[in-house]
Amino acid sequence: MKTRMFAVVFAFFCSLIVVNRAGAQGCVPTKSYSNYSSQSFDDSNFNFYQTVTTEGYSSMDLEYCPPARNATHTPYVRNTLTAPNGTVYGGTSSGSSGCVNCYLWAQSTVVIVGVPGYRYTLDVEGWVHCSVAGIFWQVTSSGLARFVQAYYYRDDSSRTYHRCNPQGDACDTVYLVNSPLPDRSWPQYGLFNAVYTDIGVVALCIVGTHGVRADTCIKPDPHP
Repeated sequence: MKTRMFAVVFAFFCSLIVVNRAGAQGCVPTKSYSNYSSQSFDDSNFNFYQTVTTEGYSSMDLEYCPPARNATHTPYVRNTLTAPNGTVYGGTSSGSSGCVNCYLWAQSTVVIVGVPGYRYTLDVEGWVHCSVAGIFWQVTSSGLARFVQAYYYRDDSSRTYHRCNPQGDACDTVYLVNSPLPDRSWPQYGLFNAVYTDIGVVALCIVGTHGVRADTCIKPDPHP
């Protein structure tokens, strides 16, 4: 009788191990997703481009989580820019659905014609939806974009320009790869078009390539 009772208890204990393993390892996915944005600027017409991407995959042991074998995951991105008058550009879009362990990808690009001197609100979001469990991964961030026309002076013979009228942000000093003028020259002084963006933990100033020469620093800037 004692041997029989021990066998029953041992069998029950083993069943608990299997159940716990299924809950701890199988039905709880390991998430490897990322969401990020990039911005670019064409100052010939003040076109501003923002691209948002969600991509990645999850890992789930389907042997110990049968309900997930027929489940699907779908990636989403939210990419919006809001003008000062409240007009919202962009929206939400999704990528193709895939299996729970498949690599997923979704991307959206929004283009606006910025107005010098105006500030726009940037909102970026990414999430992944499971057909069984709902949303199980999500990140969001917000920031701003400010379009400027400002006077700059060149730092000696380098490609570094300083703002004649500093504003205390990333556009005060810019290190340029491309010439700020259509003729590809590097003037001592110039009136340049730029956009200042600050989203998440990244502040960036993008200077265009359609500026004009100036004789000296001038105050104030046309559109600070």
